[in-house]
Amino acid sequence: MNINDARVTLRIDHEFKELIPPLSNDEYEGLRDSILEEGCRNPIIVHDGVIIDGHNRYDICQLFNVPFKTSPFPKENPSRDDLKVWIIDNQLSRRNISTFDRVSLELIKEPIIAARAKENQGTRTDLTSVRNLTEVDTKKEIAKLAGVSHDTVAKVKKINNKAKPELKKKLQSGEVSINEAYKAIRAEEKAEQKQNAIEQINTLSEPNGSYHVLVVDPPWAYEKRSEDATHRGRCIYPTMSIEEICEINIPAEDNAILWLWTTNAFMHEAHHVINAWGFTPKTILTWVKDRMGVGDWLRGQTEHCILAVKGKPIIDLTNQTTVLNAPLREHSRKPDEFYKMVETLCPGKKIDIFSREPRSGWDQWGCECGKF
Repeated sequence: MNINDARVTLRIDHEFKELIPPLSNDEYEGLRDSILEEGCRNPIIVHDGVIIDGHNRYDICQLFNVPFKTSPFPKENPSRDDLKVWIIDNQLSRRNISTFDRVSLELIKEPIIAARAKENQGTRTDLTSVRNLTEVDTKKEIAKLAGVSHDTVAKVKKINNKAKPELKKKLQSGEVSINEAYKAIRAEEKAEQKQNAIEQINTLSEPNGSYHVLVVDPPWAYEKRSEDATHRGRCIYPTMSIEEICEINIPAEDNAILWLWTTNAFMHEAHHVINAWGFTPKTILTWVKDRMGVGDWLRGQTEHCILAVKGKPIIDLTNQTTVLNAPLREHSRKPDEFYKMVETLCPGKKIDIFSREPRSGWDQWGCECGKF
């Protein structure tokens, strides 16, 4: 169809138009100059009067009163999904766009691919298996189509869900990389989580009186890689300085036992904390884990708990030793075997400070008491 009047109006489907990454200033000016000098050489693809391809050309032709041609969509009776997939594939084949935009476009096809994959599997009675297979195949397909790793696809998905428009523009222009944007978002998420935790701490009620047995797992402030959101050992709860930990009002009876958790990195500081709280260190329990973790000079496979006393507490020593063999679990989660040992060794009223797991017979204090 040849249209000689550029004022003829075609309909615009905004969902279709928004599938197309915006032209840069240079790209737009280049297209505009080409149309003004040579006319609109490529037809605008339409379906039922709706523009499928050629939105920018149509806008320029309308603005400068340049004649244009239209051509029908090449497939008969296309579904809306057919049109969306064609628009995306057409853009990817014609334009040199950023990796972020390429993956973002392929991700738009994700629910379409998943639905078609489920249809191709036919009717199954094992619905859970169907769903899992569909999800796995879809993730692989998106990564394959975009020419990137599964990890990159996951990062782009989070960026699209969380990033502000300013950050997305920097990604599209190549000013920042996908990894840089992802780290920035993760850092913001961690900061928000920490702030929420701090606000929870400020609203905590005081412990219920004083205690004979106190287990404390302070949020030691690890400075190295502290701002790296990808660091596996990074805490998401608010950390405290040594001075802040020393100022904690420990609700201890006159005769009490303190169990203070620490790591190799804070062994020296832990003794200062014990002294500030009015306790005297007596021995060290070493938790030997079933596998190694992170570390700088040596890979860590142990954690320590200093036993300290105040006054003359009662202790029921039988076969308890300075070694505790127990499996490593989630970050910062202490073994159940430790609490069982303390219960057999130390009678009296007990509290778990900076606790992250409810436990029968123990009071808790902390902002993440129900985490585990």
